[in-house]
Amino acid sequence: MRKKNSSLPLKSSSKNSLLTILVAGTLILANTFPAWSQLNGRNLAEFQIGQIPGDDSWFVSAYDRMLLDYNLKSFRLGMTLEQYWSPFSERNFIRANQFRIQYKSDKWDIKLGNFYETLGRGTLMRTYQVPGAILEARSYRSRNYFHRDVLGAFAEYQSEKGWSFKFLAGQPYNNVFPPGESFDNRRPDRVLAAGADYQLRSHKFEYNSLYLKNSTVDKWYSMVNTSGNILPELSYYTEFSFDHPGGILGSRDSYALYLNVNVSLDKLNITTEIKDYSNFVIGEAVNEPPALIKQHTYRVLNRSTHVPIPVDESGWQIEASYLLNDESSITLNHARAVNDLAIDFIFSEFFLEYERAINDRWDLRVFTDYANDDVKGEEDRISAGFDLDRLLKNRKSLNFEYEYQTFTRLDGRATNMVLSFSYNAGSKFTGSFVTEYTTDNFLLQSGKDFKFWTGANIKFNPNFRNGFLIFVGTRRGGPACTAGVCYEVLDFEGLELRYTKRF
Repeated sequence: MRKKNSSLPLKSSSKNSLLTILVAGTLILANTFPAWSQLNGRNLAEFQIGQIPGDDSWFVSAYDRMLLDYNLKSFRLGMTLEQYWSPFSERNFIRANQFRIQYKSDKWDIKLGNFYETLGRGTLMRTYQVPGAILEARSYRSRNYFHRDVLGAFAEYQSEKGWSFKFLAGQPYNNVFPPGESFDNRRPDRVLAAGADYQLRSHKFEYNSLYLKNSTVDKWYSMVNTSGNILPELSYYTEFSFDHPGGILGSRDSYALYLNVNVSLDKLNITTEIKDYSNFVIGEAVNEPPALIKQHTYRVLNRSTHVPIPVDESGWQIEASYLLNDESSITLNHARAVNDLAIDFIFSEFFLEYERAINDRWDLRVFTDYANDDVKGEEDRISAGFDLDRLLKNRKSLNFEYEYQTFTRLDGRATNMVLSFSYNAGSKFTGSFVTEYTTDNFLLQSGKDFKFWTGANIKFNPNFRNGFLIFVGTRRGGPACTAGVCYEVLDFEGLELRYTKRF
């Protein structure tokens, strides 16, 4: 049972009023006194009137996140204010979630408060923030920004002789829990880390050590990696992380190995990646090893992606792209992941994309994909589609996109389709219409054979500082992946307005 947090506001009108005054005052000062060039910030506000899965009635909700930064020579001070309001008081919160102080010079980088830092490629420690992404978990139904930071201290020193040293101490944020939850739930892990790297010509050697402590674990980890160029056309990266329960060499049963080799010739580029992860989940929100799965821009493929299981996963990804003489290009990608969870669960994908400019007015992308995914129970998954752009006069353009997917489950064959049409009037206005269709029984109500989602988007940027995004209709949810990080998006029906402000 989820613990109740006494700090959740049951009557938050005074707190909301205080935040509104603070936000409005900051915006007025920033726009009234341009000489305040050291003060800058961003605000994201999103309002919804509609319905999400699990709530039978429509309701109104509002989310707001404001970042403030003040720069003074080598120093930077900042804070983040975040709030969510809905008719359900147990979901609401108002928090000053982040405070940060940074000093940066040619040799030193020192951070206090909330900061982002990743060790290597993430096998030992990874933090991130996904711009514009808002989480809404089914279990909590409270919205919060999709990020993972560390609350603590960080220092890095860069010498003139190729050496670099770093140290950090803090508590990573477990973003499964929204800001309204208790601090101990949101930041259960405590970490100490220290590392050094050395640059020798075109090669870099690095070592990092991390100490983890939480309510159940008290353990040391290490990471070694090397990277560089063997030839101008050949580069490499290796990373090996392991724990230390049985001595300095660590355990043979708990490790993460990641390898990357890139060959770049005149018109051909080949990237090969290999992974082997065994019992390597550090704490509740510390590490996140590379996925080695292609991140697709196509909706049916992005939604069908494989999420790594570092408890036991091995595999590889190979991608080759070739530029043809007519300036068109071909991309081939193959990814394979094996999870040994009592029995082997295998994910395998083959992807092919062809892209070309037909003439000075038309651009075309065509793709096809074949995959099998034992974890999702999807066999013989076939996907195909195209993306067609038409350039008009005065920087205007039209876009038409069609995607098709079909696969087999135990209950039979399922189909997904996406149809999208958009009009772009330069950098200020974009209008789009999207409809999706499925016969997947996992998504249908009892007695239904199919389901449609239909929605329209209007994006308006009157200038660099202001942006509006309006959605109306029904929108399909599911996994969404960006920058190698995946999160769940809930279905939505209704009206959504997003306003972004820079100052």
